Amino acid sequence: MQPHFPSRLAGVDPDVVEAVLKTHPASGIVSGLRMVALLKLFPVALISVSAGHAAVLAGQGALAGLAVGTFFGVFTINCLRLYSAGGGVAPHLEFPKSPAWHFPPVLTVLLVFLAIFFAQPALLWVFDSALEKDVERHRRSLITMNEVSVLQPLTDQRSELRTALSDASTRRDAAQQRLAQTTRELAEVSGTSQILEDALTDQTHELDEAQALQLSLTNKLASVEREIAAVKGTQLVAYETHVTHARFLLRRLALVWRAPAIGVLLTLLFLALVMLPLLIPRWLYADVLTAYERQRHAHSRAVIRAAYLETQAALTTALRSFSPGYQGRNPTAFVDVDPPFAPQWHAPVPAVARAISQAELIKLLRKS
Repeated sequence: MQPHFPSRLAGVDPDVVEAVLKTHPASGIVSGLRMVALLKLFPVALISVSAGHAAVLAGQGALAGLAVGTFFGVFTINCLRLYSAGGGVAPHLEFPKSPAWHFPPVLTVLLVFLAIFFAQPALLWVFDSALEKDVERHRRSLITMNEVSVLQPLTDQRSELRTALSDASTRRDAAQQRLAQTTRELAEVSGTSQILEDALTDQTHELDEAQALQLSLTNKLASVEREIAAVKGTQLVAYETHVTHARFLLRRLALVWRAPAIGVLLTLLFLALVMLPLLIPRWLYADVLTAYERQRHAHSRAVIRAAYLETQAALTTALRSFSPGYQGRNPTAFVDVDPPFAPQWHAPVPAVARAISQAELIKLLRKS
């Protein structure tokens, strides 16, 4: 009977399971390993969903959330496969009668870090509705601040132009009155008056200048008004649209952690939900895991021993090609208590081996 898909996904070796079933046919190891694997998939689902939710909150969209969630789901699955592989007895050690399972330290730290890190998006999901009012207030504040910062120079310029235009209009009206008064006086004088004619000429020039200034200021004011309308229709609208769709991930986190006790408590709860499924099987399915790890330990030793014997055979062949009289390793040179796991050297290696340099030995092994 082969292990089911969840078990193989969690890193269970089908060859080891087959070997266990030959000696323990009614042990229920397949169903036990399946339950262990399903428990391990629970933290995978938690981290995957939380990572995808974080991507959506960061404003990357649902597709990016799906991609990020899938990536961290696969990453966590592979971490748990290594977690299972690294929790047994090392091949160079004898398998004890009552094995004491240990936590692989590096992977444990990595899983704890992932749990704490992705607990934060989960907190945001829990408090989403409660944070919305504060986030909306922050959003309105940003829109107002941006409007003031962008429009302030233009509105100041418009105010200055309106003041200057009012002054120019007053100057034009005064010039018109003076010109009209001089024209009436000149009409009442019999004959000619050089003084009045010169004054009339000067006042006409003054009126023309006032009208030209008024026209120039009117055109500048119209240009500023058009620029203000353009800014409102492009920059301000674009910024408001951006801010309206922003989720303010860091702002929400800061709001959540205004009450540190709640944040710490829920983070520890998320950490427990991630780590407990890895610890519970050590109590509920201790016999199943012990039988599997015992067989895996034997299987690993068999693989290493086969590779060792193959290497020794290749080494002997290479040395015989160098020295036809070589009969193999000198049994008095060393004693292998458990080859290749516990060699104990008592004397130098044979003279024929000592006479070969390291470079020559490597060449011989490659040729063989």
